[in-house]
Amino acid sequence: MPRHHQTFARLLIWRARVVSCSLRVSNVDEGLKTALAASRPPATYVLVDADSVNFIDTSACDALLHSIKELQSRGITFAFASVRDETRERMRLSGIEAVIGSTNFCERLTDGVRAWQQKERQAPVKEPAAAGRFDRQRQRSLQFGPPTTGDI
Repeated sequence: MPRHHQTFARLLIWRARVVSCSLRVSNVDEGLKTALAASRPPATYVLVDADSVNFIDTSACDALLHSIKELQSRGITFAFASVRDETRERMRLSGIEAVIGSTNFCERLTDGVRAWQQKERQAPVKEPAAAGRFDRQRQRSLQFGPPTTGDI
């Protein structure tokens, strides 16, 4: 069974699992929650790889909007990569784009990873004496750069 998510020190890349190229409510509810629960350390940035999504129905937009708002209330940033024009238009009409901001839609997955990296660099870094295991992992991931498409 293929993995539909990948985590890199607080970055969760979630590949939206689709049925007949469309994103449905069950995919959003189950898939995203499962991926977030499995991310260690806990993700603070979710990047959805929507490359395989050709269609998103209204119910899935509503479920996604609800999930995004819930995650944002917990301090988690949400972004999308490789969203097709028709799918993005449905997301815009449903209010998703207004909630996450148009700057959180990236043309390619690598652009989304770079945006996360830049956000991580701007985040305040704890003093080395107080740095925990996860902070050291974050510093290492920033030092060695983003994963390449071959790593994902």
